[in-house]
Amino acid sequence: MLSFGVSVSDACMMTYGSAVNLLLECSRLAKIKRGIPVTDPDKQYRQLKAIEPIVDEKYLRGEISEAKYRGFKASLERWENDVEDD
Repeated sequence: MLSFGVSVSDACMMTYGSAVNLLLECSRLAKIKRGIPVTDPDKQYRQLKAIEPIVDEKYLRGEISEAKYRGFKASLERWENDVEDD
């Protein structure tokens, strides 16, 4: 059994994305134990997704630069790709 609760045989069957997600979660839990504030990744994604229509609307009205808009969309796409990889 590895130190973060995964057997060696299970670890061998993990995809790269699953292994990275497990390590990130262990890191996040270690920060919480030390009292360092962290954001729940699912909550952060839901917040991004919730404001997507507002960001789209502001971009169409010219209130947001194209660079910021593309950055927001790229960030959202990275979250969605991470979810699909699991």
